[in-house]
Amino acid sequence: MPSVPFDASAALSETPRRPFFFISAGDPSGDAHAARLVEALERRFPNARFVGYAGPKTAATSCDVRVDLTQFAVMWIGRAVANLPNFLRILKNADKIFRDERPDAVILVDFPGFNWKIAKKARAAGVPVVYFMPPQIWGWAQWRVKKMRRLADLVLSCFAFEDAWFRENGVRSTLIGHPFFESTRNPQLDAAFLADLESAENGRSTATPLADSTDKTDFNAETVDAPPQPSAVPAETVDAIAQPSAPPNASRVPNVVAATPSAPPSQGAQYLTILPGSRNQEVTGNIADLLTTAQKVCAAAPDVRPVVAAFREEHAEIARAELERRGLDYPVYVGKTPELMRAATCCLAVSGSVSIELLSLCKPTVILYRIGKLQHFALRFLKRVKYITLTNLLAISRVPGETPFYPKGEFAKQTEHTARERALMLFPEFISPNDRSDEAAAILADWFLDAASRNRRIAELETLRQATDFVDSPIELAVEKIAEELARRDADADVS
Repeated sequence: MPSVPFDASAALSETPRRPFFFISAGDPSGDAHAARLVEALERRFPNARFVGYAGPKTAATSCDVRVDLTQFAVMWIGRAVANLPNFLRILKNADKIFRDERPDAVILVDFPGFNWKIAKKARAAGVPVVYFMPPQIWGWAQWRVKKMRRLADLVLSCFAFEDAWFRENGVRSTLIGHPFFESTRNPQLDAAFLADLESAENGRSTATPLADSTDKTDFNAETVDAPPQPSAVPAETVDAIAQPSAPPNASRVPNVVAATPSAPPSQGAQYLTILPGSRNQEVTGNIADLLTTAQKVCAAAPDVRPVVAAFREEHAEIARAELERRGLDYPVYVGKTPELMRAATCCLAVSGSVSIELLSLCKPTVILYRIGKLQHFALRFLKRVKYITLTNLLAISRVPGETPFYPKGEFAKQTEHTARERALMLFPEFISPNDRSDEAAAILADWFLDAASRNRRIAELETLRQATDFVDSPIELAVEKIAEELARRDADADVS
């Protein structure tokens, strides 16, 4: 694949510029990526100034974070309306910064409901806008591409199909890859914690077996004793994924750094890592189904050790309360998600960007997400892609004759996946208003009990990872593109 590596040393040798960047990142994952971007921008521009709205990870950098936006991370319109007074106050302060202090660039990270407003304020003040890790409007609100064209000067896209979609719709986009691939190649892990997890004396669940629990569920044990085989990806699909075609911006993309999938835990330690999400309503709405699924997996595979990875202590308390109600004692850890994902044999997660991190680690995963009936019905009219899981979209985008998107103008005719769509999933996903724990548990139990089945899925994930992890350093490439944008604007200003 033709490529031009990013030369960080050459960039650092240039005369330092002293720009002023405004950062806005509202989701916890966006906060983590924003923090790494700030650190990289600071290496490129040692005297740069950073101000903005983000979360604790960005606040730990040199950025002057005026508001912790992650505390307002909300989903669905009702929650957004409840936080409207806070958002209006924050927007007013941002507008004052744009007009009085004149940042060189506003850098937005996902979080579209709020960041669209930030972009509009910046545009009105004549401040350029760069969207780093743009919202996935191609998946659920394609009409908003007009807003992206109008408000963003440059979009830094994470995926080849995303970059192509933006370009086809008139958005100035460049492909940088996804930072999760880079972060898993260079992890900062708690080695002592991982060693404890892998020891035979630690992490073993002593939870009350499902059959003896007072919180019995209507589960047919025969389903677990002989679980249905997870839909295997057809051989032609694997072959297609294995042949990485150059993305549209291949000439701009550095060579891939070889990465090795994380090793499984030591022999005998089979962890099921439960990832209930990073937003309060995700955790509250899904923890019961996730734990029910884990109980059913343990009924079929008693040596499995469920562990819960909580983003913050508030989420851990929600999980512990549900565990106590069920008479279970699965361990709950806060701030140890990277370690728990690496220690896992398999994972059970809600939807989100975590699926890219799990892909980069080649972890067999089931996605389970409970939504309301009204929201489920609305998906027919809002969802423009065949899956909500990014890993599944990446997989289908590489299959000849397939596309992640529904045909233009065509609404999804069903709220459940077709047999073909389900066959192409690498991470089986269940997005439903109903209890789908039987199906989720059956797939996980099969992976735990059948090493060959699990290893086939790991191999399929590794093939996709190699095809999609094509950028040496997405963060450094983002910095290069931002620096080019500043230089272009400086040149235009000199000419005028």
